[in-house]
Amino acid sequence: KSNYPLLKDPRDRSDNAWRTEIGSEFFPCFKDHIVNEEIVFPGAGYVEAGLEAYRRRYYRKVCVLRDIELHNFFSKPMRSNI
Repeated sequence: KSNYPLLKDPRDRSDNAWRTEIGSEFFPCFKDHIVNEEIVFPGAGYVEAGLEAYRRRYYRKVCVLRDIELHNFFSKPMRSNI
């Protein structure tokens, strides 16, 4: 089992969904990712979470990603507590 921070607590063993806390305590790099005066979750984090979810689902260590497009992202105003 991996200790990957974005996939902390499985919601259900039969479901491919996880719960986690997102905040600067767990991810101090957040404050370095600013776009239009908002803190944004790094795109690489989505890719890493997807790779880890794949490994957990299919029990494989290697996969190939192609043509990745990120259309939406998680953001918070800089003045909010994250």
